Amino acid sequence: MFESIHDKVPELAELQQVVTKLEQETHEAEGRVAQLHLEARSAHEDDLNREAAALNAGRRAPRPTEPDVRAKLEGAQRRLEVLQRRLALAQADRVALHHWSQR
Repeated sequence: MFESIHDKVPELAELQQVVTKLEQETHEAEGRVAQLHLEARSAHEDDLNREAAALNAGRRAPRPTEPDVRAKLEGAQRRLEVLQRRLALAQADRVALHHWSQR
């Protein structure tokens, strides 16, 4: 029976595990970014409505919540970009190791 390439090159199996984990983390990060985009839009609308209502009632405008959500969104986007780059590097390493192992 033929040995699988993973059996011949254990580093390739390890690298595949890393790629799989990074793919999962990237997918989760994409979901988090999408969620925060929705929250930022909602916070923007809520902030405007609360400010308008407060000003109409002769009160001071409340502290907006959108900046906090935008800061979280920015952090999540950065994490996603880093994960995407890590994934691309790991995939390239996997392809290179696969080609090397077939020599």
